[in-house]
Amino acid sequence: MNRKKIIILEDDQLIINLYKLLLKNEDYEIKIAQTPAEALKYLNQDKYSLIIADISLAHEGMEGIEFIKLIKNNEKFSSIPAIAVTGYNLKHDIDKILEAGYCECITKPIKTQEFKDLIKKYII
Repeated sequence: MNRKKIIILEDDQLIINLYKLLLKNEDYEIKIAQTPAEALKYLNQDKYSLIIADISLAHEGMEGIEFIKLIKNNEKFSSIPAIAVTGYNLKHDIDKILEAGYCECITKPIKTQEFKDLIKKYII
């Protein structure tokens, strides 16, 4: 059976390490991108089942909202489900994130089981 591929867009090394720890025993192939440009490069190189992206990115002036709009406007990638991860937890912030094109929004601090359940919801 082919392992499902997940691309994670995250620029904070501590959070990257947390993702690796949370998902190390899961049967997923994980690709980490630290910039939106790197994520786009990986998306063009392979087929992914899920995108997980941080909303607050410090690179290239592109935040997670702009990134998902770019993805959802590209026919090649528009059907890939995406989960946003954010420290913003106010309703209007979450609404803005979902309106941009994310399927789900998980707030920090990440709850392990909720995170794993969301991934399983979109990777069938």
